[in-house]
Amino acid sequence: MSPEGDTPVQSKAALVDELRSAAVKVAIEEALDQLPESYSTEVYQRKCQEVYQHVYESYSEAGLRIYTAAAC
Repeated sequence: MSPEGDTPVQSKAALVDELRSAAVKVAIEEALDQLPESYSTEVYQRKCQEVYQHVYESYSEAGLRIYTAAAC
């Protein structure tokens, strides 16, 4: 427990969202790991980030968040 008057740096909801976001990133990397090894490490990491960004932007509206749906 934190001393009285201390407030957390982040809210619980923000931490849960970060955890879900990290889980989605890991799932994308695991899926892309199944592809043939034709990319350098740098290109692979960029591709993973691009897929993650697409998913985040496509499902970031209220009620459509992929992280909320994945938690259910």
